[in-house]
Amino acid sequence: CLLFTAPGNQFIAYSANKMVDGLHIEIEKGRFLYNNPFNVSFKNQSTDFKAQQLKIDLFWWQCDGLCIENVSARSVKLALANAPEATQQSTSATLAKITFPGNIALTTIAKNEFV
Repeated sequence: CLLFTAPGNQFIAYSANKMVDGLHIEIEKGRFLYNNPFNVSFKNQSTDFKAQQLKIDLFWWQCDGLCIENVSARSVKLALANAPEATQQSTSATLAKITFPGNIALTTIAKNEFV
């Protein structure tokens, strides 16, 4: 399928950049899920996220679900705006369990800088 090629991944990045306000994905060569580096930034009123030289490497054949061999980045920066003060009761009421429809396996996370 064309979407799994390098030009297809550039089209995915272009489309996501156009459809999501504040998102900028830059991938010059390669593909997202095959350990090729790309840059991601996202900024809105409450979030400022930047990842440089982000790499994600999937392996498909040895696990039951989504299997991530490696996630690495040269730099990851995340800034969250200060939320309005909330009472202890309202804060605990917003906590929820995150569930996925399948298994997720992650082998390695590496970073040079995390701010």
